[in-house]
Amino acid sequence: MRLFSAIALGAVLVAAPALGASQQDRDDCNAKDADRSIAACTRIIEDKGETDKNRVDAYKSRARAWRSKREYDRAIADFTEAIRLDPQNADAYRGRGIAWRRKGDNNSAIQDFSEAIRLDPKDEVAYNNRGIVYEERKDYDRAIQDYSEAIKLDPKYGAAFRNRGDVYRKKGEADRAIQDYSEAVRLNPKDDVAYNNRGRAWHLIKGDADRAIADYNQAIRLDPKDQDYYSNRAKAWKDKGDYDSAIADYTHVIRLDPNDSHNYYNRGVAWYNERDSDRAIADFNEAIRLDPKNAGAFNFRGMAYERKGDIDRAFADYSESIRLKPKNETAFKNRGDVHLLKGAFDRAIEDYGEAIRLEPKWAPSLVGRGDAHRQKGDCEPAIADYTEAIRLDPKDVKTYTKRGVGNFCKGDFAAAAADFVRNLEADETNMLWLYLARRHGGQDAAAELSANAARLKDKNKSWPYPIIDFYLGRRSADEMLSEGPEPGEQCEAHFFHGEWQLLRGNKTDAKSAFQAAVDVCPKNFFVHDAAVAELTRLKR
Repeated sequence: MRLFSAIALGAVLVAAPALGASQQDRDDCNAKDADRSIAACTRIIEDKGETDKNRVDAYKSRARAWRSKREYDRAIADFTEAIRLDPQNADAYRGRGIAWRRKGDNNSAIQDFSEAIRLDPKDEVAYNNRGIVYEERKDYDRAIQDYSEAIKLDPKYGAAFRNRGDVYRKKGEADRAIQDYSEAVRLNPKDDVAYNNRGRAWHLIKGDADRAIADYNQAIRLDPKDQDYYSNRAKAWKDKGDYDSAIADYTHVIRLDPNDSHNYYNRGVAWYNERDSDRAIADFNEAIRLDPKNAGAFNFRGMAYERKGDIDRAFADYSESIRLKPKNETAFKNRGDVHLLKGAFDRAIEDYGEAIRLEPKWAPSLVGRGDAHRQKGDCEPAIADYTEAIRLDPKDVKTYTKRGVGNFCKGDFAAAAADFVRNLEADETNMLWLYLARRHGGQDAAAELSANAARLKDKNKSWPYPIIDFYLGRRSADEMLSEGPEPGEQCEAHFFHGEWQLLRGNKTDAKSAFQAAVDVCPKNFFVHDAAVAELTRLKR
């Protein structure tokens, strides 16, 4: 009896069929949970009783799950197996193309998207994804063609509008970009990325910070945890001059990610713009602690130290910024400024020259080198540098004044007058420079000086009106010299007194006044250079 039972049980065990995939497996294979999907799809794939169609679907679903876990090689292997079983499956080619793209193999991605399109010419998703690859390769015209085709196939495809907007923005075509972003948010009012990117178009291309901030606000409302949205809004606040709001946004970004060096760097720049050098330095210190290779943080910390008058620390930071980033024209220009402050004119000229070599179209480096040449007493190269700077940035009226001083020192008074007249409103001292250039050129400029002075506010209080009064015969020399209590004002008073004496032929008194100006003037003052030039001329 026992033998019979054992034999019977053995027969039952041999005859029982292997357990196949269940309906639950089919449901779980398409689950959003990647691990559950992978396990269920695997059971379907390994079920030898399944049809090829079901196994193809399982391979594709498992591949998408692997892709969501960033296991791109496994995803590609599963999509490849699906294609082997069904070579006409456009969806599998498209899915594998996305995996190739995310892995960074754009050539293979384009091949797969193109094959998906060949098999299914109405696959708008394949067009959109191929457009993304072309965009990443900066082949913007092809990207636009693919996005446009995706939109043609599905006019309600909001992502394609947003993507095409991105390409137009990168091409600098703000109006087209904004139009596409607007359609994207109309189709999907919860598209935070479209709001953010439209904000970037308003801000960075159109220069409309207010509209940009409105869009960044909407993006932040939809996704309050995205750091980029706060950073972008902070930049817009900064461009509006609202540094407090910018600092608040950067502070929020730091709370979201306190270990990102660039977040502290950005807030440090905002503190610097707010003229709070100590807080700026504290943030740059933290940025450097988190990333000792952050060249920008060293450069800006140097700027903060320079503003505090600590030029040795500034020099060290600029040098480290250059070491970390040898093609850093800003750091070379800034280190040139320190050399200039120290009176090391040749070293300053060398650093400014390197900044100019790295970025020939950046006017501040040319202005700096011009200053170094001028303070060294080399008027011709100074004038040449100022002239090129003016060509690059003709709206910077301060450079006209500097070139005017260079021409004055050179003795080209007509050219000097032409420069000084460009900056009368921004710098009242130019009225005096213009008067002197006219007088040295043989013209009677008293009426012009009087007319210009009439436009000054607070005539009896503000400098340099006492000098103008003196030149117009309304004050004595002693009264004028006593009106400037500040060192810079005393410096200018001596120089302009010397010019007054010189115009009257009193060379001995002029020489004494010019020497007094040289003795008390900081070497970076225009009147210092002009006084040296006048003393040189008087020796001839």
